[in-house]
Amino acid sequence: MKKITAFITALLLILNLFSFSAFALGETVTIDAIDYGEGKTSFNIGDTAKITGTCTEKKDLVLRLYDEKGAMIYTDVIYASDNDGTFEFDGIVIPDTDSTGTLSYKAYISITGNNSAYEQVVKINGKTELSPTPGPGPGPGPKTDPINICEKCGWETCRCNEPEDTSVDEVGKAYNHTENYEIIAEAAKQKTPKAGAAMIDIVTKATSPEALAGEAARNTIAMSVEAMMANISSKKISTTSSTNKLVLKESSISDADLKKYTDTEKTLNDAMNKNKITLNRELSKEYIVNTTFSTTKKANITVYSKFVEKLGKVGINTLTINDKNFRVSYSITELKTMIGDKEFASFDIDTTAMTGTTKKLSVNFDTDKTTAVKISFPGLKGDSKYMAIVDENGNPVGGRYNPATGAIEAKIVASGEYQIVMNEKDFDDIKNKSEEMQESIKILAAKGIIEGTSEKSFSPDDTISRAEIAALLLRVLSQDDPNADGGFVDVKKSDWFYGTAGSAKAYGMIAGFEDNTFRGNAVIEKDQILTIASRVLQREMAYKTPTDVNEYLTYADSAQIADWAKDGVALATMANIVTRNENNLIESTEDMTRGEAALIIMRLFYKIW
Repeated sequence: MKKITAFITALLLILNLFSFSAFALGETVTIDAIDYGEGKTSFNIGDTAKITGTCTEKKDLVLRLYDEKGAMIYTDVIYASDNDGTFEFDGIVIPDTDSTGTLSYKAYISITGNNSAYEQVVKINGKTELSPTPGPGPGPGPKTDPINICEKCGWETCRCNEPEDTSVDEVGKAYNHTENYEIIAEAAKQKTPKAGAAMIDIVTKATSPEALAGEAARNTIAMSVEAMMANISSKKISTTSSTNKLVLKESSISDADLKKYTDTEKTLNDAMNKNKITLNRELSKEYIVNTTFSTTKKANITVYSKFVEKLGKVGINTLTINDKNFRVSYSITELKTMIGDKEFASFDIDTTAMTGTTKKLSVNFDTDKTTAVKISFPGLKGDSKYMAIVDENGNPVGGRYNPATGAIEAKIVASGEYQIVMNEKDFDDIKNKSEEMQESIKILAAKGIIEGTSEKSFSPDDTISRAEIAALLLRVLSQDDPNADGGFVDVKKSDWFYGTAGSAKAYGMIAGFEDNTFRGNAVIEKDQILTIASRVLQREMAYKTPTDVNEYLTYADSAQIADWAKDGVALATMANIVTRNENNLIESTEDMTRGEAALIIMRLFYKIW
């Protein structure tokens, strides 16, 4: 997976070094015009621009825009089948950049298998006084690679001498189990379906066949496509300034808006099919409404039933309201529950206490039917690893980093005040464990999902019960109802896990045994926790059970896996949440320890969006 790990600063440049070579192809590409927009002579951030020209060879054309630091900020492609001798890159939206000082965007048009480049230095959004100047026209690009890449490891900062992680908890040999956040973040910047399709092409070519066969690469691509579908198809809807209210009615979204979404979805699916990419799960479909609320008074969001129904007709399963200070996301199912038999549901968000350094908001729902609503805080500064979202009593309610939005997010189920805090935890008795296990324990503790056995002890080698596992997973999902009755014959209202057992059954996580017992105090075995985790993946992320489970049950002791557990263990293996020892033993009937349970839950935590 190192081939795709440094996508933004390394792979694209490695793949496209011919754009910086010192030879020219002659008159293959000619730039006829750069249209900055009506009456304009420079690029402005957020505006659309167009580049037109001619090409004497029927080749794929790729446009790339770089800032002065050499980081690619925009890409688009015109395939050979659409190239009739002239070309037009239309709808170029110049993105903002983290760069400071002089900003010179350089536009390159490269021909597959050959080279010709055009450079134009332009003024960006009034940040500099640099006027547009003519580029050199068709000919060689700059001779210097703006970023020095190590040829051996592919990283901008060489990692050749870093020790490999040989932990027995690492999954697989050909690739790491961790998804590539840099690629997902880059995907979220794409502005057109064509640019998204081009990115899928580039990532596929940059990834080895062995890696593409694995879950890490497939899920990276899935999350990237989901981010692109949502962002490319997003819509700006204004608030009512006098009331600071956003109203989403049936008329708020047109058939053309929905067609843009389905067309984008088709283009990106076609690109995956062309590259023979097979995903292990269904794609989640999110619709984003961009808006701007005043921070001087409470915001109100009202969502009408017919608006929700309209989104559902094209398969959209999540609605997100995106403001610069916060994001709030509802699943379509949750919205329908909230609205019930009413015409609409409404809730208030108070951001008046939010400043540049304080990320805090208050949420007030107008219904008691609220299930799990995702709130997100963008614009983070610092390491997000141990950041948590806490309620008004300081209790952590989650805090997962979303690479597509650059935000910390958590699911909430009640009105109240929520804010981000640093909540780093550590324990004295985990120092001799693998790096991944230590990090999993510390992160889950920071997010309020798992607790130690004391302030400084975690007891990683102690066993963990069925009820404790259910409680941990329900915290991850924000689905724990303390009053839920599962009807188990061995669970009493006085048991601490009464609501946990009922919630786990209602969710479909734990059905219990044939004699209608929950057995909450029994130590959980590995095949049980993997089966439960697989059910969560199926429900939350639409993972598919492998057609051939034996393809994944390649452990040295696979014969010991019970028939009832094979589907779940195979899915968990495919999804890279299984731990195994150095002899490739899964030990499916062994008692789970607290440390191993933390590993599995952490891997699951990163997959549930």
